[in-house]
Amino acid sequence: MLRDAPYIVANTKIDTSQLTKTLAAGVKGMGFYAGAPLITVGGFNLGSLWIIDRKPQILNEKEFASLRDLAYLIMDRLESSLNLSRILTQIIRNKDATRKISLEQSEIISSMGHELRTPLNTICRRAVAQHAQHA
Repeated sequence: MLRDAPYIVANTKIDTSQLTKTLAAGVKGMGFYAGAPLITVGGFNLGSLWIIDRKPQILNEKEFASLRDLAYLIMDRLESSLNLSRILTQIIRNKDATRKISLEQSEIISSMGHELRTPLNTICRRAVAQHAQHA
């Protein structure tokens, strides 16, 4: 079922539409079908949430709304899980990039420390030597 709205067949034995024939062919003895589309935020129809029974049924407004709401909640949960997965993937990438930058900075600081210590040691030795000469 790839429809944009819920679809209900109260009695598949009476309804002669092609969709009903296709649905009934998939489930032997089906007498009732109700389906609500599972549509992404982007409008892509993934399929449907459906309920079936062997005997004909009539859904009241509350049951119909519950089916529609449940389909919406399922899609909301799927979309939330997908978004969370994307966010976690980005966090991991950012963490890896931050770790790499931190290592590069540590290497730079380490090499700069060596480069700075050598001239400073020379300056300190000269200062000590000059101080010793004047004392």
